[in-house]
Amino acid sequence: MERSPPEGGMLGGSDVPKRTATTFAVGGAIWLALTATATAFLPEDPRFTLWVSAMAGVVFVVVAPLVLYAQLKRYVASAEAAHSQLQVSEQMLLKMPGAMVLANFGGVILRWMGTAEQVLGYRREEAVGRSLSLIFQPGAGDAIAKEIAHAVKKSGYYSGELTCLHKDGSRVPVDAMATAITDRVGEPAALVLVLRDIRERKMAEEELRKLTAAVEQSASIVMITDVDGNIEYVNPKFSEVTGYSPGEAIGKNPRLLKSGETSKETYEELWLTILSGKVWRGELLNRKKDGSYYWARTTISPIRSAEGKIGRFLAVQEDVTRQKMDEAALSRRDAILEAVGYATEVLPTTKTWDDAVNQLLERLGRATGVSRAYIFENHYREDGELLTSKKYEWVAPGASPQMDNPSVSNIPVHGMAFGRWASLLSHGRHVSGLVRDMSQAEQKLLEGQGIRSILLVPILVGQEWWGFIGFDECASEREWSHAEQDSLRAAAGALGAAIQRRRHERERELYEERLSVLNLFGAQLNRASDFSQVYELTVEAVWKTLGFEHSAFLVLDRSRLKKVAVRGDPGLGIQSFMLDGKGVVVKALKEGRLILVPDVSQDPDYIEGVPGMMSELAVPLEVEGRMVGVLDVQSRRVNAFDERDVKLLQILASHAATALGNIEKRREIEQRSNQMASLMKSSAELMRSTDVRDRLREIAEAIRSLGWRRVVISIRDENMEIPSYDDLVTSGLTEEERRFLWENRPPGSEIASRYGPEFQRFRIGEFYYLPWSDPWVRKRFEASTVPSKVPPEEMVDWNPDDLLYAPLKLADGRVVGQLSIDDPLDGRRPTKDSLAPLELFVHQAAVAIENAQLIEKLNQATEQIRGHADELERKVQQRTKELVEAQQRLLKAERLAAIGEVATMIGHDLRNPLTAINTNLFYLENVLPKKQRTKVGDTIRSMEAAVDHANRIVADLLEFSRPTELKKAPVQLKQLVEESMKDVPIPPNVRLVTRLNDGQIRVDASKIKRVLQNLISNAIDAMPGGGTLKVTCGLEGGDAVFTVEDTGQGIRPEDVKKLFTPFFTTKAKGLGLGLAICRRLAEAHGGKCELESEAGSGTKATVRIPSR
Repeated sequence: MERSPPEGGMLGGSDVPKRTATTFAVGGAIWLALTATATAFLPEDPRFTLWVSAMAGVVFVVVAPLVLYAQLKRYVASAEAAHSQLQVSEQMLLKMPGAMVLANFGGVILRWMGTAEQVLGYRREEAVGRSLSLIFQPGAGDAIAKEIAHAVKKSGYYSGELTCLHKDGSRVPVDAMATAITDRVGEPAALVLVLRDIRERKMAEEELRKLTAAVEQSASIVMITDVDGNIEYVNPKFSEVTGYSPGEAIGKNPRLLKSGETSKETYEELWLTILSGKVWRGELLNRKKDGSYYWARTTISPIRSAEGKIGRFLAVQEDVTRQKMDEAALSRRDAILEAVGYATEVLPTTKTWDDAVNQLLERLGRATGVSRAYIFENHYREDGELLTSKKYEWVAPGASPQMDNPSVSNIPVHGMAFGRWASLLSHGRHVSGLVRDMSQAEQKLLEGQGIRSILLVPILVGQEWWGFIGFDECASEREWSHAEQDSLRAAAGALGAAIQRRRHERERELYEERLSVLNLFGAQLNRASDFSQVYELTVEAVWKTLGFEHSAFLVLDRSRLKKVAVRGDPGLGIQSFMLDGKGVVVKALKEGRLILVPDVSQDPDYIEGVPGMMSELAVPLEVEGRMVGVLDVQSRRVNAFDERDVKLLQILASHAATALGNIEKRREIEQRSNQMASLMKSSAELMRSTDVRDRLREIAEAIRSLGWRRVVISIRDENMEIPSYDDLVTSGLTEEERRFLWENRPPGSEIASRYGPEFQRFRIGEFYYLPWSDPWVRKRFEASTVPSKVPPEEMVDWNPDDLLYAPLKLADGRVVGQLSIDDPLDGRRPTKDSLAPLELFVHQAAVAIENAQLIEKLNQATEQIRGHADELERKVQQRTKELVEAQQRLLKAERLAAIGEVATMIGHDLRNPLTAINTNLFYLENVLPKKQRTKVGDTIRSMEAAVDHANRIVADLLEFSRPTELKKAPVQLKQLVEESMKDVPIPPNVRLVTRLNDGQIRVDASKIKRVLQNLISNAIDAMPGGGTLKVTCGLEGGDAVFTVEDTGQGIRPEDVKKLFTPFFTTKAKGLGLGLAICRRLAEAHGGKCELESEAGSGTKATVRIPSR
């Protein structure tokens, strides 16, 4: 064992430096005192002061070491004695149980003994020499060590429970005891800390605590008695149910709970069972402290000692009073359900509604045994406040009627007295209870009616709270069972369903009457000749059918909504709404949907357009995807509009929008007629001109006449450059502006890029529309455009700096020029329909440039022929032939271009009215009553079929007029043919035979499907009496070959050669473009389409397409 303890020693060795310092400090103080005294008394003699100071220093040097030596000798003797004592104490501590830690009062561990390693995890060499805080939690260890040292030093002893920290980080609860080890003179020299592991004891205590808590918090009564039946323990539930406190019950016999209603035999059986060591189960009717009864479902078990002897009894009881009461109420529920059956069977069909309701109340009142049964109905006051009033009442004999009591009429639903009830009833919950337990305001409401308990059950009509059924008990205080409440809710539900059905019948009759009036107005709207008639007829229809206080028709006028027709207070309120402001009508227009505001005071977007209005309904009007206005209706009542009002207003808005659209269409047709006249005139002018620039100038002037202020047409070479200043043709621009365009023209590569992927998002048909509001457009074009002179306020939604241009493209895809137009006279952005006539001029300009190029080539060829006429006669003849053929192709191209232009014009002009007809047929079929729909159903379907046929003709025209653009992709032969046949219905009298060999080809699948569907349809049409249709496909020598063969009457030889000519047909119906389109699509793929036919033996069509 080491004799020199670490850091300060275990026996207070830290006193040695303290005492040494004290000795020198005292000596120094004496020396300074003597020197100061001499100076004070003999200041005039400095030699004396020096002598005194020197003598004091000598004394200090001689005496201080002697004192220090004596102290050191005493310390050595004390240390030897303490060391001997420590050896004896250590031997004694080793014999004690638990972990033992020896430490000095500086908190340093000196010894690690007993079970310290097992309890705390540290080995002796890991712990000795370290701070005592090692075994406690970080942050608290130093404080605990100091607390222990202070207690031991002060009283010699410390005890308590601590939480130590195991080496592995786990917590170890211990019972700690510490005492001091003193030196020979009795001073504390060190402390020994004994730690006993109490983890098992803590776990046992926790289990006991859980068990105790479970019993204390149990929802059942728990009672423990001795073998004589004296109560030793009761849990809180016992006191809660019986009213007896533990002090009142413990020591007493359970007989204090006897009600006298349980038989003696039951108690005898109970005691015989538990004394024999068995468990008894049964039900007891007990009495509470307050004298009331309760039913207890009881289980009593004997508790045996370790020797098996019964020492106590455990009783567990469950309060089943409510269950017993519910069982008693079941019979009343059955009677109530009979009344519910009456309500379900009689009320929906009764003609005498009031008598049937009174009969229902009598049945419910007798079934429940109450004093009064009644019905309250909700209604609104003129200012919009919700009230409720008693409407029906049944009174039991001996009870006083309350029907004439003014306190039961016009009760404010959300008032102080009724507020809580209204909150519950409006959410589908009932109200029940004793009147004495209710609030003072509620008691005052019931004052004078003699009610002691009450039950109110809500009546819901759909999701609406209509009113309630009430039941008053005046004879006694009554608790309503769940069974009674549920059955009465069923009665209220049956009554609500009957009210809803009755209401629906009345609403249906009114709705049909209003719908009939609306249809009459709809017919008048369709006959309207101008917009003002539509406006006035629409608001008149709202006024006569819906009857609300205010209705208005608002139209979009640039940046505002303006009232154009009003009914009800026409001179009041706001006449227009800015689109960048608030307002229900503004919100409806911007969001493009119906806006219903039940209470305008709760809507942040509402602006008081008309004073005194409480609810508003706004329906936007849409014409071909454009919002053109809003139909607005307002009322002075809150929640004035129901679903039928909304539906009727939407129908009227649809009628009005259709009427507006029809007027726009008529005006558009007139405009198109004028445009066609201008087109025909410009075409005639073109025929008289031979110079390409003159032709382009005529085209530019014609475009200007169609409503555009500035037009620019430029001729482009293969590099998209303008060859010369003369190739820049303008209309509506000054010479300076034309010169500016020439000098600031972008390079050809820039022009080519304007038709690339970056610009596809701006494409509208053949044109590209670039809005100046787009930052990307401004940055790209600000240096190369001529500023507009038109002020922005003259525009609707067109910006004077917007760009609109189109490439002048030939059939083979080559771009030979560009058309740019600017500043529309109507100030509106272009649409696909508005640009359709201009596309004709685009094709016309492209053909004019191509013709000029061909003529130029012709002239060049002619000059060459003339220069070499003598030696190249043979070549001249050959070239002359080629020129004649080129001229024929040119004439054919011009003729087909003209046909295409007319087809495009007809397609666009026919499709819009066809769409309108189809929409009106669909609307008519859905609006007509069922009987009328049955009568005219075949006529409607026949008209729809005719419209579909007309649409197919239009589709063929448009397909024939467009340049063929292929989007090739790999596709399987068999799949292509099967998908084509899927869309062509095969008549039952036609037998289909297929031989489909698979393989992959690269084609435009949609175009080949069109070819196959046309050929299959032709084959079916050729066999009206039935026959065999044979379809094959396969790969032959690098080509995909498709055949479609029928067994029809065949085609005359003289007609076979003409079948591929556009507009030639042998059918009674059709335009004669089907086979022409088939050949055109096949040739676009580098293939061909051929026919083989003989009269009387059928026809075979063959399509051959290169597979790659």
